[in-house]
Amino acid sequence: SLYLNNNNLVGTIPTSPENLSKLTTFSVGNNGMDGTIPSGIFHPTLRNLDLDDNNFHGTLPSEMFTSSLGLANIDIGGNAFEGTVPKGFGNLTNMKLLYIQNNKFVGTLPPELF
Repeated sequence: SLYLNNNNLVGTIPTSPENLSKLTTFSVGNNGMDGTIPSGIFHPTLRNLDLDDNNFHGTLPSEMFTSSLGLANIDIGGNAFEGTVPKGFGNLTNMKLLYIQNNKFVGTLPPELF
């Protein structure tokens, strides 16, 4: 697990974080990080993702819904993610918690989410 919450970290998540491939938790919430989310952070062992209250933007990578099917807890609130809420959330059958508030998502909620 990697917990880097509540610091003053800035910059982006590295695009090739190969050393993170066995992590169950990736948590960088409440920092000053920005950029898009690299697909390389998503892998089969990832269960908890906390990116809340940063300045991340763009759309969510498709790998989030194909490479990390075991995700159970997702907090991406308080960023600037955009586009529609991905139907891929429906693929995450172990999901227990989903916080996506305070972003720039548009459109309707996909039925796959329920």
